[in-house]
Amino acid sequence: PHGARPDAQGERRLVVLLAHDGPGVEDGAAFQVHRQLAPLLDQAKRLGDKLRTTLDRFKEKFELIGDVRGLGPMIAMELVKDRASKTPAGDEAKALVKYCLGRNLILLACGPYGNVIRFLMPLVITDGGRLVELARAGQNGETRH
Repeated sequence: PHGARPDAQGERRLVVLLAHDGPGVEDGAAFQVHRQLAPLLDQAKRLGDKLRTTLDRFKEKFELIGDVRGLGPMIAMELVKDRASKTPAGDEAKALVKYCLGRNLILLACGPYGNVIRFLMPLVITDGGRLVELARAGQNGETRH
């Protein structure tokens, strides 16, 4: 059985339980799979935490960001014209996608109104990745909004 279940801190995490009928778990396939995946799961958490922190700071700074949501390194940023009415900002999302593409970063504008920017980076990305550089530029006020 598997599924996303809350942990002690209330965070949803993917839980996978594998049965093993061998002499010892340390010799079983489940242990080997866990051993191979553990570093990627740790990296996913680190990337997600870093991206969430950056996007939450952006939300404080830019009224255009109405919501930041997601789990791990798959996070969405919803753009709105007005936070009270939550009117979708599809044109602004399109402009942001174009701006980032001109700086070698591909973003996806999703959702029924095209106003949700979806982030899903590869788990092998380094801290020197282009997304981090653009985030730093945004925090320093170097991007237009």
